[in-house]
Amino acid sequence: MADTASIQELVLRFLIDFSKILQSIKMYPATHPVVRKGITDVTALAAEIFTHMPQVSIGVKDGVLIIEDAPVKETHASLHSFLQTLSRKNIDSFILKKGVSEDEVTSFVRLVT
Repeated sequence: MADTASIQELVLRFLIDFSKILQSIKMYPATHPVVRKGITDVTALAAEIFTHMPQVSIGVKDGVLIIEDAPVKETHASLHSFLQTLSRKNIDSFILKKGVSEDEVTSFVRLVT
């Protein structure tokens, strides 16, 4: 089993890649290969996360990213706009569960864009 820091790193990679999809969707339609590859990649990354745990909670409190109730002090620059997007959409937190599909990731992309 991976340690908490390793799992947090995987989740951060997921969120960074997800935020890149949100940027891509501003330039390309959802069916564009760049967007589709991003969705495929983050879905695979989620599956990797779920080899260590059945679900992961992600939230934002006072502009700080929270992963599994632990504040993340250092974040990647691309996450800043993602956290702002969640705040604008009044999404304080969400839970990724084992078995999340590409269609569900696509639906979440549509929800937050």
